Amino acid sequence: MPETITAVYENGVFRPLSSVSFKDGETVQIQL
Repeated sequence: MPETITAVYENGVFRPLSSVSFKDGETVQIQL
């Protein structure tokens, strides 16, 4: 199920601005 989050890109990493339901190390697909 698609989920929309807001994130900041810094130092080569997308950092979510709110809590997410993903596990550490989980692979996700990002569409920009």
